[in-house]
Amino acid sequence: MEVETKYDGIIKISESDVITFEDGIPGFEDAKKFVVVIHKDSMIQILQSIEDSNIALPVVNIMEMDVKYNVNISGSIISKLGIKDDTGIKVLNVVSIKEHFEDSTVNLLAPVVINADNMKAKQIISDNNNYGVRHPILDFIKTADNKCRRCI
Repeated sequence: MEVETKYDGIIKISESDVITFEDGIPGFEDAKKFVVVIHKDSMIQILQSIEDSNIALPVVNIMEMDVKYNVNISGSIISKLGIKDDTGIKVLNVVSIKEHFEDSTVNLLAPVVINADNMKAKQIISDNNNYGVRHPILDFIKTADNKCRRCI
């Protein structure tokens, strides 16, 4: 199927790539179907609505950056998403990209949890008080590797 995106024009995706947010995402409750658009030269991905091309959230997978980020998922969310074990869980964090990239932040408090086995997802609020909504993204880029890496 073809999807119009905010940043990449029209792209082809498979139906199996579609992520369903039964409750929508806070602020975008009417948008229920999304796809992750991956840019191979960047750690920034785009969580793109397939229903509204204007809804496109920059996201990162903090856990892939080899940092000590831990998300506690409640039993009710595990049940709602149909999670059987942790091998099918993918966690994305929304990024706020600023004019100067070094000022960009990542929301650690409200990660997007995806059950990759059935492609159901929900943005949750973490119960970890160590996390905030505006954590400097450069902290994670420096942790991931010390090499020069294209971010966007």
